Amino acid sequence: MQKTAHSAGVSFPKDLTLLGTFWDVVLGIQTTLAGPEPATLAAARERLMVIRNLLDSQLPGPQGGMPSLLPDSASDDPVAVIMNRLRAGELFTVIAADYAGEPVTARVVRYPETSLNRAEAEWLAAGQDGSTRCMRRRGELRTARGDKLAARVTAAILPARVRDETALKELAETDIPLGAVVDRLGGRREPLWIWPYCGTDTILNACGRIWLPGDDGREVPAALATEQVMPLDWWAAP
Repeated sequence: MQKTAHSAGVSFPKDLTLLGTFWDVVLGIQTTLAGPEPATLAAARERLMVIRNLLDSQLPGPQGGMPSLLPDSASDDPVAVIMNRLRAGELFTVIAADYAGEPVTARVVRYPETSLNRAEAEWLAAGQDGSTRCMRRRGELRTARGDKLAARVTAAILPARVRDETALKELAETDIPLGAVVDRLGGRREPLWIWPYCGTDTILNACGRIWLPGDDGREVPAALATEQVMPLDWWAAP
């Protein structure tokens, strides 16, 4: 029987348990690659599919994406509460305003429209309607009155799927946060991955897929958004 990182029966903290899962996955990949060289392209693709299935089945989080490290749903730790609200589909801009005790604004840098990369195209189901050109925003979320840095953010937005012309102009020309626009349009944020305690200046990194109402009433994936959240004592209200 193959030994795993959990075989000793020790109760690890959750972050170490996830680390053990990583080592299990690495061991599985090594085992998969240890066989003879694939003789054909089809055999090589089959081996890659085995590895991909291994990643999807063993790592927590959405298929094909990064893993998530999620806290206990009953935890009252502020970072855990924010993570669980993100997990429930809330927009980070709304959460940040609650914690700051004031509205949250953005400072945005825009880039010329570019094509989605391969991973982005998969996440946004670009093949559904051929939407491949995206608007890219990068910037900071800051408290409106205190001008305190709450998070660094990035976004890739498909203009073709933003049906509201006013909203599209706001995203293209103003510093209104993406979350504020999405909230007004009745959109939602689907969490893709969340990772806490990423350094002395970051309490969590998160990525979400933004869904907006489509012309036929069904939701369409319209954007990808990431947040690098600063320590709460930097910007949240006491």
